[in-house]
Amino acid sequence: MNSLQQRARANDPHALLVARELYVGGVPEGTTEDDLCSFFNALMTCSGAQLDSGTSVVNCSITRDKGPPYAFIKLRSVQETSNALAFSGIQFRGSTLKVCRPSKYHPDWGVLLGPTSPDPTVNTSMLSIASGSAGGSPLANGGSSEAPRKASNPNRLYISGLPYNWRTQHLQGMLSPFGELKDCVVIVEKMSQKSKGYGFNEFAEGSVVRGVGYGFCEFAEGSVVPGVIKSLHNSLVEGRKITVKRADEDSAPSSASG
Repeated sequence: MNSLQQRARANDPHALLVARELYVGGVPEGTTEDDLCSFFNALMTCSGAQLDSGTSVVNCSITRDKGPPYAFIKLRSVQETSNALAFSGIQFRGSTLKVCRPSKYHPDWGVLLGPTSPDPTVNTSMLSIASGSAGGSPLANGGSSEAPRKASNPNRLYISGLPYNWRTQHLQGMLSPFGELKDCVVIVEKMSQKSKGYGFNEFAEGSVVRGVGYGFCEFAEGSVVPGVIKSLHNSLVEGRKITVKRADEDSAPSSASG
């Protein structure tokens, strides 16, 4: 622990713990602590917000007794906690999550403990984040955002309602006739004795992999996007009705089955 951290802890013994904690609002009904930990750990990995191998989110507690569920997650380091602020506005199971500092966080001491806003290298370009929500670090009690908002990308689409056996190559096959794809991914979930979660990378041998029904794509030419939405939105794919929309739209895409 460096001298600045020692100074902060001397004034507030809990300062370091609070600096590693985030409030998550808008948690969908039925979500478990493991679900939320897995989701955020996958976000940390695929966006480059993770600083080291292993698990970034070490604890999660969901409160359900008053109003809509909300959670507090604890990460292993101050810098990774600040990086996770970039996920505010992320779409999760049809809900928009608010990610911010807890009300007991003190910015004056927080700045002594490590970075207070996401690293600029954190890449959220292929994540479905509500417009105007990404990249900020507001306090749960109404404090101001510290980081600039991510510019919208009109060429990026969110596709939900996909068959659970679909992988990235299936989505590429459906979309490539419309034009050149700059990027494309189908989100999958792995379950093993060691870990479970969402990810963009190949999984270790022996893991059980299943789709979670949604993906993202980005076209090289924005002119094709309206045609893609018109042709594919609400169409049936293997008996499931899919939703196709711009990924930076404020409202959360729904995932409905036919």
